[in-house]
Amino acid sequence: MKSKAIKCLVAVSCCIAFFVSQSSAAPWEEFAVSASGNDQFYPDLDGGIVVWQEDFIDEGYGWDVCGSDISDPGVGSFFYVTDEAGDQIEPAISGELVVFLGIDGTDSLIRVADVNDVEAIYDFTVSQQSDVTVESLGIHGNTVIWQDDRWGDIDVFGADIHNTESIVDFDITPYEHDQRNPVIWRNKVVCETDFFEDWDIMSMDIWLRDNPREYPVLYDIANQQNPAISGDIVVWQGDDNGDMDIFAADISNPDLPEVFEIVNWAGEQTNPDVDGNIVVWQEEVESGGSYQWDIYGYNITTGQEFVICDNEYDQMNPVISGNTVVWEDDRDGVWQIYAVILDGFEIADCDVKPEGDLNGDCSVDIYDLARLSANWLRDELVY
Repeated sequence: MKSKAIKCLVAVSCCIAFFVSQSSAAPWEEFAVSASGNDQFYPDLDGGIVVWQEDFIDEGYGWDVCGSDISDPGVGSFFYVTDEAGDQIEPAISGELVVFLGIDGTDSLIRVADVNDVEAIYDFTVSQQSDVTVESLGIHGNTVIWQDDRWGDIDVFGADIHNTESIVDFDITPYEHDQRNPVIWRNKVVCETDFFEDWDIMSMDIWLRDNPREYPVLYDIANQQNPAISGDIVVWQGDDNGDMDIFAADISNPDLPEVFEIVNWAGEQTNPDVDGNIVVWQEEVESGGSYQWDIYGYNITTGQEFVICDNEYDQMNPVISGNTVVWEDDRDGVWQIYAVILDGFEIADCDVKPEGDLNGDCSVDIYDLARLSANWLRDELVY
């Protein structure tokens, strides 16, 4: 009697396993955001709007900032943020506002455009001094941040741009040594600092613009670089283990940040980004004796790592907003911006894991039944 039950279970398990294997492939398709014959770099994303810089040098225009609405990937709406003479580079987007650098001789202008009215671009200079190098723009809401070297070292600055008639910048990191690669989420700014001679991660609360408060995220003997932030979660790359891996911290209590590891595989994991409970990064993978960069993801809620794109060419500099991920991709012979819209258990999010959820996707379904039956069958056969 028992053997018949086992045979029946084997049959059911095989059917379920077949169904799972046929259904567990990534449910998304990669697509080019706006295919062209020009190189495209520095993507940024908020909601379904992607912006990037594109090389129109051969057409006599230099670098320009472009955008596309990919909320419906079958429709994709391309638009120019700017196609003026000179170089327009390093765009960042928040809501309907896009900021980017306009290079005009020795001056670096921060330029602001509205995706609903790209003709109404306005500029502001970041310093009364000349020859100031401005880099690493970021924006959240009406606050723009960047790094510049007006004081001789590199510091992080910000400006409230809600009143375009009177934009005054303020110093976020008035400290010695360099602070660079800033990112922002609401009133929280995170950056790298080399105060202790290696690169560490620090955060600042800029609620009081004239008196920002500094908090350490992680100060140790390794290098911590390229931070990103979403809500109370900060991610970065660190060489604590001899090569670059991805780490994170919960800074809901900024005086006692909780640091945890996202991924620690052989090879390099770099350029992380985060939104909500999903972390993305680029990973160096060996393929046929050579190495390529692929895009990976990690669900903080479920603890599951997953592949986002492992095309045989290079994929770099991923950015995530909601369920959408974009990156630079050289599969077409030039660098193009590609995207996927994530779906399925990879993006599951729940405060409390349901009882009976064996695969960590925040639901109880046939996949859990498959795992349960497989475990039961294994135990029965061992017995």
